Amino acid sequence: MQTTKIILGLAIFTLSTLHSFGQKQIKKIVFFEPNQFAVSTSNKHLLDSLVAKINDKEYQVTLIGHADSVGSEKLNLRLSKKRTTSVAKYLKLKGCNKTNITNKYLGEANPIFSNSFKNERVKNRCVEIIILYQKEEEKPQIAQTIEPKPLIVEKTKFENDTILRFKNGTQIEITSETFYPRKIKDIDFNVTEIYSLCDMLNNNVLTRATNGDCLTSAGMVFVKPTIDGVEIQPNKGMLVKIKIPTKGGILDKSMKLYGGVKDENNKMVWKDLTPEVSYEEYGNQFYVFKVDTLSTFNLDKPMGIICKKDGPKIKIPKLKGAVICQTYPNEKFLAIAEKTSERKFVLDKFVDDKKPQITVVAYDKLGSPYIAKGPLLELKYIKWRNMYVVKKKYFKRVLNDFTKPMTPNDYLCNYLDR
Repeated sequence: MQTTKIILGLAIFTLSTLHSFGQKQIKKIVFFEPNQFAVSTSNKHLLDSLVAKINDKEYQVTLIGHADSVGSEKLNLRLSKKRTTSVAKYLKLKGCNKTNITNKYLGEANPIFSNSFKNERVKNRCVEIIILYQKEEEKPQIAQTIEPKPLIVEKTKFENDTILRFKNGTQIEITSETFYPRKIKDIDFNVTEIYSLCDMLNNNVLTRATNGDCLTSAGMVFVKPTIDGVEIQPNKGMLVKIKIPTKGGILDKSMKLYGGVKDENNKMVWKDLTPEVSYEEYGNQFYVFKVDTLSTFNLDKPMGIICKKDGPKIKIPKLKGAVICQTYPNEKFLAIAEKTSERKFVLDKFVDDKKPQITVVAYDKLGSPYIAKGPLLELKYIKWRNMYVVKKKYFKRVLNDFTKPMTPNDYLCNYLDR
């Protein structure tokens, strides 16, 4: 246990205003639905309880209105003002003196929560309530001079800094009190590490940015901290350091940090984030970045290709139930061909120089699996139909594993990362 000695000398306290000895503070937040500013029933219950707590005391109420970052700054500023005004009107209706209420509104500026992720951004549709109060009898009427005796105060360290290490090499460094009053040791850190094409396939993750750029990944980490099944986040102003190991000791300093969002098909795509990526080059090499919200992260760089399902068609004759993965050699890039009929698919647009490859699993009429893998440009090509054909001779039969149920992804994973 560490101890800190503090010697108190002469201290003079003038105790005659609300900001003097005995002052107490309440902080609460009321939340709103998108584009709404009316006080909801649940918010009214909260406000009623606050009024009851201060109705026999001296008090000062400060209201600070917020909005999320969706929409224009001008509209969000106006919306935050309406929310603040709505809360103020309700407090006055319940008996609060309007001279004791101060209204502020910030729009999307100075958000309480991160606007980088949807589950955090929605919390910025709110009004902060800060109440300072004290009872009449707590107010001394004269100035007092107090000369305390020397005092030794023991300060117990709340917890130590913590490094979490995961099986595929990811490290998360957390400074003490990041989640105060919760201790780091009491938090469940649910972490998914995605460092292979098979990992991407099984987690339904593609390497496509929200603006359509095809990306090549150096690694993805999904982090969800919970206590008793309820998700929590670091305290405001606290940062968590995440370290992603390089593969094969190759450090690519052009990698940028992206955050995961869901597209219209409920697939994970990636939005460019602002935190800078640094590097540790001694011993084990790591990409390093700091964030204030733990969610889904991807270290990527654009490949100079736009990912759209407007590439060539591909046909799988004589077999059915096909799943087609589109990849590039030595790149952590994955796209899944879109099915247009039982045996026809459409691929993402590609660049010939990057030597696109496909890996296919398909089934015969008896349900036996077949695998084909190789350079796309070596397949038979029908120019007038802009279609490649994967003939059955390109496939080899795969032995069925009857010891467990096998999905197409299970078969593909045996070949994707080879």
